[in-house]
Amino acid sequence: MLNKLKSVIILISLFFVLFVFISFSFKNYNTTKSVFTPPLFLNFQNSWAEKTLQTLSVKEKIAQLMMVATWPNKEEKHQKEIEQLIIENKIGGLIIFQSDSKSQCKKAIQNFQKISKIPLLIGMDAEWGVGMRINEYNRFPYHSTLGLSNDTSLTKKIAESIAFECKELGIHINFAPVADIQSNPQNPVIGFRSFGSNTLLVSQHTSAFVKGLEENGVLSCIKHFPGHGDTDVDSHFDLPQIKRPLDSFSKNEWIPFENGIQSGASSVMMAHLETPLIDESRLPSSLSSIVIKKHLKENLHFKGLIISDALNMKAVSDKYGKTELVVKAFLAGNDILLYPESINESINAIHELIVKGEISEQELNQRCLKVLKAKQFAFFSKINAKNYTPTQIEYNKRQVYENASCLVKNEETLPLQNNLEKTVFVSFGSSSTTFNEMLKNFGSPLHFHFDSIESGLRFLKENERKFDNIITVIHTTSQLKNKNFGLPIEISKWSSNLQSRYKNVLLYFGNSMALNEKDLLPFKAVLLCNENHPIYHDIAIQQLFGAIEVKAKNFVQLADAKLTIHQHYPAINRLKYTLPEELGIPSEALNSIDEIVLSGIKAKAFPGCQVLFAVKGKVIYRKNFGKISYDDTTTVSNQHLYDIASISKIAGSMICLMHMDNQNNFSLEKSLNDYLPEIVAGTTYENLTLKSMLAHQAGLTPWIAFYKSTLENGKYKEGIFSTYNSENYPIQVADNLFISKNYEKKLYNQILETALKPNPKYEYSDLPYYFVKKIIEKNTKMNLDVYLNQHFYKPLGLHYLCYNPLKKFDKKQVTPTENDTIFRKQLIQGFVHDPGAAMLGGVGGHAGLFSNANDLAILMQMLLNKGNYSNKSYLSPAVIQKYTSTQFPGNRRGAGFDKPTLNKIGGTACPLVSEKSYGHSGFTGTLTWVDPFYEVNYVFLSNRVNPDAENRKIQTMNIRTEIQKVMYEAIKKYL
Repeated sequence: MLNKLKSVIILISLFFVLFVFISFSFKNYNTTKSVFTPPLFLNFQNSWAEKTLQTLSVKEKIAQLMMVATWPNKEEKHQKEIEQLIIENKIGGLIIFQSDSKSQCKKAIQNFQKISKIPLLIGMDAEWGVGMRINEYNRFPYHSTLGLSNDTSLTKKIAESIAFECKELGIHINFAPVADIQSNPQNPVIGFRSFGSNTLLVSQHTSAFVKGLEENGVLSCIKHFPGHGDTDVDSHFDLPQIKRPLDSFSKNEWIPFENGIQSGASSVMMAHLETPLIDESRLPSSLSSIVIKKHLKENLHFKGLIISDALNMKAVSDKYGKTELVVKAFLAGNDILLYPESINESINAIHELIVKGEISEQELNQRCLKVLKAKQFAFFSKINAKNYTPTQIEYNKRQVYENASCLVKNEETLPLQNNLEKTVFVSFGSSSTTFNEMLKNFGSPLHFHFDSIESGLRFLKENERKFDNIITVIHTTSQLKNKNFGLPIEISKWSSNLQSRYKNVLLYFGNSMALNEKDLLPFKAVLLCNENHPIYHDIAIQQLFGAIEVKAKNFVQLADAKLTIHQHYPAINRLKYTLPEELGIPSEALNSIDEIVLSGIKAKAFPGCQVLFAVKGKVIYRKNFGKISYDDTTTVSNQHLYDIASISKIAGSMICLMHMDNQNNFSLEKSLNDYLPEIVAGTTYENLTLKSMLAHQAGLTPWIAFYKSTLENGKYKEGIFSTYNSENYPIQVADNLFISKNYEKKLYNQILETALKPNPKYEYSDLPYYFVKKIIEKNTKMNLDVYLNQHFYKPLGLHYLCYNPLKKFDKKQVTPTENDTIFRKQLIQGFVHDPGAAMLGGVGGHAGLFSNANDLAILMQMLLNKGNYSNKSYLSPAVIQKYTSTQFPGNRRGAGFDKPTLNKIGGTACPLVSEKSYGHSGFTGTLTWVDPFYEVNYVFLSNRVNPDAENRKIQTMNIRTEIQKVMYEAIKKYL
């Protein structure tokens, strides 16, 4: 009994605590709602506004309320008309519409300001940045995308970035954000301009957007009161009607407006709506004193500027005369009359009402003073606004797009893996260079873009047996329903023709309201991206391949339903392509890299190059410079291949040896005779250990000019070469030059006949790798290139890293190396530069590989990831550690891998790298270096030997290490 009593007492106590907590929570919530932050401009203490007001006549005060529309890209006649309104009517402000460029817009604003007696208040609809009106600017994410991203800190950053653009132009008030709740799927005018259909979400993002603008000196304007979301009529063309009761508005539509007002919104824009259950007179809200004065000003305690929606819109302009409309808007309580089409007549009509006493001059003074205070704030406040660099702005956008993607379904299909032989990307709608470029980083799968669905269907029919995976990509051209959302015509025909045997994936860029659930049925995976934007293309491709996480969302709105989704997947450990800002490094901190490279090109140390840095698995610097050669105008691109020379040792031979070691098929401790007795038995080479050879401590001579034994008096000896391919001359050395199939044996004999040096110490040599190639091919029963491709390059998605690139690529895609006037007597392009590797058919243990920077970086990132890439294990951490560590005291070299010098003076890497770092350089002007301690992956590719291998300026200028030093200095400073 006692125990039961105790239980009851405990239960009652818990209920009491819970009641107090809930009561306290509601009390706090109500207190928060009742505290309204007045707009910053009203708190401005300077007396300029009051003094200016006293100098104005009644008509000039009325004119201050007029904000007239202007287009900087219109003809001179239009500009003169605006000037006349400023000079003669003394209008108070301008709303800026379309302009071709930043300079055109800025010049127009400055000219108008110059002739105005009182500074003009300049406004713009810049919901997604000034790019909404100025062609030269790149736009920001739409409100709907910000809502899907659902990170208010990012929304605020976007607004801050937009504020920065506005201030740069001289824009004082941004007619944003849209606080309407997208509650009607058929809404033709709000839609993507809304943060979403959830009241709380819209409220939070409205508040964040307002703060982002206001705290950075730009007046915000929340719109369209009392709420434009629940309508299927476009107020640009007709008057919408919303029959919701007042209670419904106050509990839903007005919550975002309350949040915006609490956050310090400077202005509210009125909607052209008929709300009969709020105002029985059925006046449009923008003309209703009940909606404006009773509800907005009294109930929502708004003290700032009240702005009419554009008075040229057909929702109101077709129902009232041009002057009558302006007068009604003024009488209803609007402080700024936006886009009036009758200026002089309207000023006179309002003046007449004041003269008659139908409206007091005191009320006019109050409204005019608010406008003047807004100007005072715009022109004289000293707000410490945030300045954003272009790359910081881009990074803000990237973060939003990363968060906003919606994985609607995924039947064990995504992320895509690297085996893409039977995968094809088929895209419709607008084409995208960014999309194509990013796709090439992931194995360069087949991609076909079609202008019509019919063309795509013909392709599908002709190739239906060639593919297992079809990735459909739709780039829409509009967000608007009245333009069918910019969908390709007859897109449903495409989806209905996709067979279920394919692993069909849909990647959709556009308004999801264009899609029905049935549209998604043929696809095993669907990634919806809310906009067709170049940055989004970049992000989405990376998400498809798992380089960027896809986060779970609550729902996405389709044409016929809200589709609840919880699909997501984390990023897998592969390179992500992003900006330095993601790691907290300003892009400007890396500008010195550009300067170093350009100084090298100017000094003719090399004609061009590719530079790539990945830090912590993120590619934060990737640029191409110069031309592919001095006498070629072709600019270096991401897809150009370079002869990586001795980097082939670690990117080819050592990868194989480590793999064999993992399988217990190879040991560094064994001798050459253990593996190749048929070649070295009975020679001075037989007892050399692989460890000593690969650490360059076996006494081998550095290099043998094998080609010299093929020449006599500068001409080829008879029987060694042929100008055409045949059974006896099957090995191509260069254009129209083939070597005898028997010559390889002579080459190895020449090595074995070369004496080893007594008392061996560290001395770099190519010769060990001639034997390493033989060991690999004997052990694996595969050619070196075939083995690497099968076990590493193909699974890793390395499309460009290869031997003998002309078998796969056009010659123009391969940068030329030396103009060989002695041996091959031609410009070497597409054939390996190293003569010994060339005489082996282009596949040498020490040279022969070609690559672009990205593929080489992926391979090195696999090593940096301790043998794992894209969630697949290639090598064990232990074997990587063994080979990349120093092998002998006093010798900096690993097994095949170069290391920093022991005293950090000279060497291949800059002095700032860690002792754990490793890599290799190449004779042609290349370098790759990774650092496990700092998680840095560096690739530099050039053809410094073009056209002359004796050009050593890249070394004397320390180009490669100076570049590396810049990155390390930035890492040490910012990370």
